[in-house]
Amino acid sequence: MPAALFLVSIIALLPASGWQVESQPGADAIEQIAVRILQYQAEDGAIAMDPVGPSRTTRVVPYVGNYAAMGLAAAYHATRRTAFRVAALRWVHWYEAHMNSDGTIDDWTGSPTEWKSTHNRDSTDAYAATYLCLLERLYRAKNDETWLRERKPFIRKAVDAIRLTLQPCGLTTAKPDWPVMYTMDNVETALGLRSTALLAARAGWRDLQHEAGDLARAMEEAIYAHLWDAPSSTFLVGLQTDGSRIRAGSEWYPSVMANLMATAWLPRSSRTTQLFQRLYQQYGATTLSTDDPLHLVWWCYAARTCGSNQLKQALLNRLQQLSRRLPAGCYPDALGHMCVLLASRSTANRASDDIPSGRELP
Repeated sequence: MPAALFLVSIIALLPASGWQVESQPGADAIEQIAVRILQYQAEDGAIAMDPVGPSRTTRVVPYVGNYAAMGLAAAYHATRRTAFRVAALRWVHWYEAHMNSDGTIDDWTGSPTEWKSTHNRDSTDAYAATYLCLLERLYRAKNDETWLRERKPFIRKAVDAIRLTLQPCGLTTAKPDWPVMYTMDNVETALGLRSTALLAARAGWRDLQHEAGDLARAMEEAIYAHLWDAPSSTFLVGLQTDGSRIRAGSEWYPSVMANLMATAWLPRSSRTTQLFQRLYQQYGATTLSTDDPLHLVWWCYAARTCGSNQLKQALLNRLQQLSRRLPAGCYPDALGHMCVLLASRSTANRASDDIPSGRELP
């Protein structure tokens, strides 16, 4: 089936008119963004970096695909539109089919009919971790015990991929041939291990539950012990295995973004709250007028955890405004993040089948 025809068939599953949840804030924006994500998905389930076409050459970056699929899962949770859940599940199956024997996964390039492995990837720890977070989000959206049990060998492989670069200090390097322990990667990896522990608890896999929970706790402690830079009261960008420290500067990526990710997804503390307040005072002045979705979503995530309710709502309002005129070059991970944030707002005040965990999911 041609990609364009496939997209039409998926969109046809959506209602032609009328939303049962239109009274929820941002429902139209969630639909618009989720449908936009579908344009990046090939018939085989792959989520590419560009809108797919029969002969268009593009890349598949599994880390990006995982966040895009989280957006689809969140859209399903908020709207109960089956097309979004189906698309997220199809990505999961593509990811699992392309895992290496050690649990890692490569970036791929080509077209939907001829994907070729690059035999390379940006990281092994964060790719595996975001896959694990995606599984938790999908399970939260629809509690399917059979589906979860079927994921066990892939969950095991993903945890093994994380262990592949686990250092004695409790942190992971980005990949076996890149000896840097990044704050961003380790925050995501700790979150992925938390997702694993929760899913394992639900499935009754006690050994895996304890293994993943212990690794997550040790990693969170190690982030504070080894990646916190006391002189600047910020998190490092990264720490090399030879002890060299990569301190954060004033540039957005990776310095500010790494620190926002830490304030967003580490357990909230006085340290992360104070850090967020300083970051916003220093760099947040233009946030409410920015047209960069990726900048805005990270401020939204961090404010959701460490900011005031007033600031959180103002940032979400800005995100919803931006969703009405999405930039042409917006990658699917940014779209996924936008969908997650707006869907969390739309479901905040109604009954949910979420697994209670006391955590904020990506």
